[in-house]
Amino acid sequence: MKKYIFKVILLSVGALNSMAQVSNIRSIPINQTKDAGFNTSQYEAYEYTRVLPGPTIQKLPFRLLKPTQYSLPANVNTKYPLVIMLHGRGEAGSDNNYQLKWGGKEHLDAVNNVFKAGYTGPRTFDGFVLYPQEPYGQWTNSPYFANSPQLTSALSQVHDVIDSLIKNYRVDPT
Repeated sequence: MKKYIFKVILLSVGALNSMAQVSNIRSIPINQTKDAGFNTSQYEAYEYTRVLPGPTIQKLPFRLLKPTQYSLPANVNTKYPLVIMLHGRGEAGSDNNYQLKWGGKEHLDAVNNVFKAGYTGPRTFDGFVLYPQEPYGQWTNSPYFANSPQLTSALSQVHDVIDSLIKNYRVDPT
């Protein structure tokens, strides 16, 4: 009898966990209230939303740069690497633009240079670039990551976004 009750409890907890969280990713307009220092329009603007019981709603703005030849029919079976850039405290917020200030232009150039005729420079990257924006600029619950590897809700959401990109885009999971 105890084993039966234990199994029912485990099944119930599993069902609650699967219902406890609803999430989605949607495209949003670009908000350039803080200037990143270059034209960021090639980075697509998205927002990840997670609804928890309560209901608690958590939102994570992010920008995504796709490989230049991602949509070509010849590349339909190509898997691409993913670079994730986590900003510092100075780029925190919810404008979904300022997190591109450091490294955004360099990654944009590297992606755009992959198939540029006559380009012989060293910096090319044929893949996705993900720039999430944490509202408070702190990706862990401790200023000392080594002492407290507990993730903030924003970093946990980045994990969810990565899973979604692997599932819905041709991101190489290896």
